[in-house]
Amino acid sequence: MSGEHIGFVGVGVMGEPMCRNLVRKHDGPVAAYDLDPAPLERLAADGAAVAPSIAGLAEAAELIFLSLPSGREVRAVCLGDGGQDVTHCGPVGSGQAVKILNNMILFQNVRALAEGLAIARRQGIEPATFLEAVGRSSGDSFALRNHGMKAMLEERFPEGAFPVTYALKDLDYALELAADSGIDAEGAVLVKALFAEAIENGLGARYHPVIATLIDRKRPNQPEEGSS
Repeated sequence: MSGEHIGFVGVGVMGEPMCRNLVRKHDGPVAAYDLDPAPLERLAADGAAVAPSIAGLAEAAELIFLSLPSGREVRAVCLGDGGQDVTHCGPVGSGQAVKILNNMILFQNVRALAEGLAIARRQGIEPATFLEAVGRSSGDSFALRNHGMKAMLEERFPEGAFPVTYALKDLDYALELAADSGIDAEGAVLVKALFAEAIENGLGARYHPVIATLIDRKRPNQPEEGSS
């Protein structure tokens, strides 16, 4: 599991030292989640990322460890309140492929939202009004309701959430799958270029919808020299 993004849920008496051992010995990122902030603070000092939620941890991690008191907590973490579906995707590896491709689609949705927001702003439309209107129309999506409303609109792109560097890693896996399948995933290639730009601008550790700030920063095309 060299280089994989590991998630660790439950960092109590047993889980904390186990997670710390992974942080020190694993050559990839390790994110932790717990209801108690104290062990998370200690683990963060050792280099672990603190996941904002179980869902955020699951979105980013390729391998997840659980260290929980009983089967009741395991069921609560894995199945939530019972409102989650479990889908058998196929033979071993299929679930991972679906997860990677799901993220590829999400990243492209996030880019489309960022472009729409930037254009709306320059047309004098309030961003909140724009997202509310689109959210009631055919442009509604999980990305709009979560990444758009909660991150882009409020310009909240914290470190410790699913960052650009992790998103780029998932996107690279998706592009490998596309190449193996003979598919030219042009939309994913465009998002990869934007992720690379974000990293070059020192935003690699920020929550991945931060790419919206790069799109909004770009100036409209200027007329060529000598043109009237």
